[in-house]
Amino acid sequence: MRMRPHIAQLLGALAVVTVAAIATVLTVAGVGTIATIASVPVGAAEPWPVPSIEGEVPDELSVSNDELIRITAAVGVVYLGGNQGTGWVAADGTVVTNFHVARNPTLQATFIPAGGARITCWVAAADRDADLAALRCPDLNRPALPVANRPARRGEPVIVVGYPKGLGPTLTAGNVRETERRIREVDTIGFTAVIQPGSSGSPVLAADGSVLAVATFSGGYGSKGDKLAEIIERAASAPDTLGQANLYLWLRRCVWMGVPTGVIAGLIRRRTGLGHSVRIGIGFALLAAAAGTVFTVVQLTLDGPASLVS
Repeated sequence: MRMRPHIAQLLGALAVVTVAAIATVLTVAGVGTIATIASVPVGAAEPWPVPSIEGEVPDELSVSNDELIRITAAVGVVYLGGNQGTGWVAADGTVVTNFHVARNPTLQATFIPAGGARITCWVAAADRDADLAALRCPDLNRPALPVANRPARRGEPVIVVGYPKGLGPTLTAGNVRETERRIREVDTIGFTAVIQPGSSGSPVLAADGSVLAVATFSGGYGSKGDKLAEIIERAASAPDTLGQANLYLWLRRCVWMGVPTGVIAGLIRRRTGLGHSVRIGIGFALLAAAAGTVFTVVQLTLDGPASLVS
């Protein structure tokens, strides 16, 4: 049985729309024509001077030079769009910073650790309410800083390692002065170590070198570390590139929207006895997949990477 001309035209138009939409989503995902910054794997880093700790160092804070080298090796400067902040290695290929530093997640980020080369990253996970973001940096090869498995204690000594104004590493010391304060809907701790613009995202370290909080607000306030484990795990399991993540999201949505729509349309066509149930099912599946593609492109363009919109 020959296909009716209007059905053939419909399927042909749907095929053209689908192919065009696929090309669009691949471009937005970074698989097409969008250029990315070339990344350089970090192996043996160039030596860098370990600065002395600024400010009044608490008596109970004793950190060896080797420990300072280990800590500063895991911290670097983050650039994303016009934003600059600090980030630190939290797991293999994963860097944590503030969400307000990475608030333009549609762009590639760059992480430059102490003594190392620039690394291309993408915003793989985020918690807007905690002002935290985790970058996926597949070419990164630096030891991670452990996250403290306990809350901060009032009066305990801390060190903040950051890159104020993009310069560093800079180390400042102080004590925890508050264990609970809510600022702009973010749960924070307060500390006396000095931080400056560009220090956003810096690790706030306990005496044992574990991360208690992430420096967030001027005046010495940092987002609590209780949300870190979740976003670190999400970022560590994310695809290596933003393009791969967005492509996977698009494929999932095409399948979820296309297959059920096609099956239902085909069954309805068969029940009504009008024939061509398979062709009609395929046509509606393609239409649903094209709609899913357009929706994904718009959402990724407006909201950023797949991890923030899936």
